[in-house]
Amino acid sequence: EAISAEESKEQDTVAIRILRELAPQIEKRTGSWLAANELRNMLICDEDSEFYEWHAGSPISAKSIKKYLRDAGVEHRRDRHGSHYSLKDLNELVKRYVA
Repeated sequence: EAISAEESKEQDTVAIRILRELAPQIEKRTGSWLAANELRNMLICDEDSEFYEWHAGSPISAKSIKKYLRDAGVEHRRDRHGSHYSLKDLNELVKRYVA
């Protein structure tokens, strides 16, 4: 049975939908880590993004992002400079599931 592109998008995991949203913004990034607050801002800066009004009209939380990305295999670390995600892991998953 054929499904629409919108239905297909809804069936993707949340992690893949996050990666799809991030892909154009991280493809040319350098370095090893992406700050968690910067990643969240990338997801919620566009009012048309599904993550802008994720739950009850509020943007997706940092805690939710961490859970979805951790479940997808993205390394997360917290140090004295804050919370960060592995840019290598993000880019590898983008290549695998989004590209």
